[in-house]
Amino acid sequence: MRKLALIPFGVVAFAMACADSEVTAPRKAAAGRPSFTLSPTPERTFVYVANTSSNNVSVIRTSDNAVVATIAVGENPRGVGITPTGGRVYVANRSSDNVSVIRTSDNTVIATIPVGQDPQDVAVAPDGGRVYVLNATDGSISVVRTSDNTVVATIDVGDVASTMAITPDGSELFVNRGVNSDGGVLGTVTTHYTSAIRTSDYSVRASITWFLKSAINVAILHDGTRAYLPNFGGLPPSGSLRVIRTGDLGDLASLSLSGLFSPGKVSITPNDAYAYLVDPGMANFNGGCSPGGIQIIPTSTNTIETTVSVSCFPSDIVFSLDGALAYVSNTAPDRTGNVTLISTSQKAVVGSVPVGTAPTGLAIGFVPTPSQLMDELEDDVRSLELADGFEGSLLTKLTSALNAIQTGKTRAACGALQDFVSQVMAQSGKKIAAADATLLINLASQEPLLRIHAPGSRFDAAQVLLKAGQNGGEDYFEAARRGSGWA
Repeated sequence: MRKLALIPFGVVAFAMACADSEVTAPRKAAAGRPSFTLSPTPERTFVYVANTSSNNVSVIRTSDNAVVATIAVGENPRGVGITPTGGRVYVANRSSDNVSVIRTSDNTVIATIPVGQDPQDVAVAPDGGRVYVLNATDGSISVVRTSDNTVVATIDVGDVASTMAITPDGSELFVNRGVNSDGGVLGTVTTHYTSAIRTSDYSVRASITWFLKSAINVAILHDGTRAYLPNFGGLPPSGSLRVIRTGDLGDLASLSLSGLFSPGKVSITPNDAYAYLVDPGMANFNGGCSPGGIQIIPTSTNTIETTVSVSCFPSDIVFSLDGALAYVSNTAPDRTGNVTLISTSQKAVVGSVPVGTAPTGLAIGFVPTPSQLMDELEDDVRSLELADGFEGSLLTKLTSALNAIQTGKTRAACGALQDFVSQVMAQSGKKIAAADATLLINLASQEPLLRIHAPGSRFDAAQVLLKAGQNGGEDYFEAARRGSGWA
């Protein structure tokens, strides 16, 4: 018998049918359990582009690389991160000192979160439970709990900070930061570090100290073994790409980079085969520019294989989920922006998409439809090989919910899905394994923004599920349901 895939039954359903909730997509399962297997599709995969000077986010659909939405956010948006479930995009607004939260189902800003001073980078935990926002000027990281978009902790990382990345298992943040000291006649002297900070207790496990240099950003292989650190400085100033082991921060390789100007960001292809490094280009005296490029570096050799010329002043890189395309944000001298498309197989530019003004940060994610999710959910119920009567009852409720979703009857969908979750809870340890039922309840209580909308009321489904699970509370569950206006 196949174990239940670790997907949130109540969460998926409520998320789809019950207003402003998380849209769920592939998620990693616990050890020994299969993953949610819904395959990403290009028509439901989107690139989110932070346009720093026009204060908005462009949404590019990857099936045809068309801009399908433009979303107003805060001032000077920079870093962008998307939850693993595909339902929320977090945008750091540097000049507003806040983060805009975009609901991907309708590209609406549903929350604005105050954070530290000059937020400019975002890292999302692999399980989607936390979003880390790096605040450049006050040298801190705001820890945002995604279930209610609340800052639950602030990590002091020094006096200034620039960029960060999270390890694939979510256990550590690699942070580029600086600490000021009195340099006497030299004035304030900043010592730069790249530090591995544990997300469990926010302590520094280990650090690299940069001598007269600083790291531009950090990118970690998807297998978690290595980190790539473009850096610049020294006497005379020069740039290099430093490759380290994440375990002990020991050096593996260092690639010298030509030119008088700092290298830009580095990103890793989904298969870990290549690092793509930004060569930012330079302005000309006549108001034009010498176009920047993307240096393509095999991770097997850590040498530059080729350089692909793009537009003026490239900034950030993300890859399509299948790794076939690289998306590069670029800014022209007049601040107009575009996103260049590079074929990773051809190592050549194959297109360009106009976006907002001065684009910088990018994120990409898959946003499945309610029908896709419900089909997956039904398959998992069938895979449990439950008693015929119990399985049939659960599937009947899911079918009712799906029909209601497809016909826009949100209230009916919520009721059917609430009945489904209630029945699972009631049969926990009886007709369904207690461990599976507990997983469902825990996932439901952690899923972001499960808000149930009914006429004249607003009801938090996550809290009901959490309390029902804690109290064994069928009575509480039903009372909450009646109080919400569903009954």
